[in-house]
Amino acid sequence: MPWLNKLIRSCSRKELNQLVLTILSVFSVYGILTHRLDPFLLNEGHSVLWLVIMYITGAWLKKNEICSVLERKHWLSLSIIGIIIVWLLYILLPVGWASLIRYISVATVIIAICRVSYYSSLQIDKKWNPAIKLFSPAAFGVYLIHEHHFVRENVIGTLFIWLRDINNPVVFMACVLVSCLLVFVVCLLIEMFRLRLFKYLHINEAVNSISKSLDNM
Repeated sequence: MPWLNKLIRSCSRKELNQLVLTILSVFSVYGILTHRLDPFLLNEGHSVLWLVIMYITGAWLKKNEICSVLERKHWLSLSIIGIIIVWLLYILLPVGWASLIRYISVATVIIAICRVSYYSSLQIDKKWNPAIKLFSPAAFGVYLIHEHHFVRENVIGTLFIWLRDINNPVVFMACVLVSCLLVFVVCLLIEMFRLRLFKYLHINEAVNSISKSLDNM
């Protein structure tokens, strides 16, 4: 992250635009045009390289203040329209179009940009600030934990295998939602414990010190 931050800060808006356009064209658009699902072995988005690409893309959103380009309701509308278009294409043209709904698809990236822009401009009541400050630092950890291959294969893939035997669609959806909530809460508690442990061991201070040293190089 320190080197990525240094790269991003040293780029002008024009240079950052060119960088993001290039990496998304290479790693996201190319696969759709060639109908190859994962030509650069990005593990369909579950890889460090794709995480780096999304980090740079997120920095591009912030540096260019993309969320202020449109009104919040328009970002939501574009997100919904994008989802509908992608699924219609997938249903009507199934051969070769499966890549549209993958994490590394440019369609998925565009929808994600719309959703981030929508949520970043939300006006939240101040009474929720304590809860947000408590849980938000651990939110990203939830993603990292439940997407880890060991957890997906040996925990989620084992404990929730009973869901496939549910024939009632209403019961199935209810069980899926409850299961998702359970996974989120457990991962959140694990990450909150890790944050407290790192704070107690002063690991964050050491990492921040190293980051500052690298920034000043």
